[in-house]
Amino acid sequence: AGIVAWLLAVNAAWGYFGGMVVCESLLLALSVFVWWQCLRLCDASIRTNEVESTSDSSASSLAIALLNGIGLGLCFLTKGTGLVLLACVIVWLAVEACVKWRSANLAAGLTYLARNSVLAIAAFLVIASPLSARNIIRFGQPFYNDNTYLLFADQYEGFEELVARRAPVRHVAREYLASHSIGDL
Repeated sequence: AGIVAWLLAVNAAWGYFGGMVVCESLLLALSVFVWWQCLRLCDASIRTNEVESTSDSSASSLAIALLNGIGLGLCFLTKGTGLVLLACVIVWLAVEACVKWRSANLAAGLTYLARNSVLAIAAFLVIASPLSARNIIRFGQPFYNDNTYLLFADQYEGFEELVARRAPVRHVAREYLASHSIGDL
């Protein structure tokens, strides 16, 4: 075990790529957790529609929304692309609100959407605040992600140059759109 640990420690490629592999698998596990919480939220919503709304089912729904926000924050801390999952969950909650609206009334659906979304976003912001604070200090925006530059690179080889320039994404996007026609896009 000592020899294996030493070989792994002196292997620079393993040290560099090992963190990326671990982050990907951790992001997948956390995404599954968030998805599972969304399914639990759907079940709680269906139960609430079938039976009279009780404070017990409402508390259960709020606890699930809180766990969802915590999972989303951990996804963002794992990899910046975890931010996309936040938008997906908000859309999921909006669809659930529409289902609740069809079966009950508009006020119940909007209350459901607002309550669960606000709680999930608040939990997300609390968990993601260390990385957001670092991104503000270092890059000037709370949800900075190097992968955003990939949207404005014709080839992956140019990606490192875009990141090294440290130009804001909006400038890179403006340059890219000015140099490419609609047909090129």
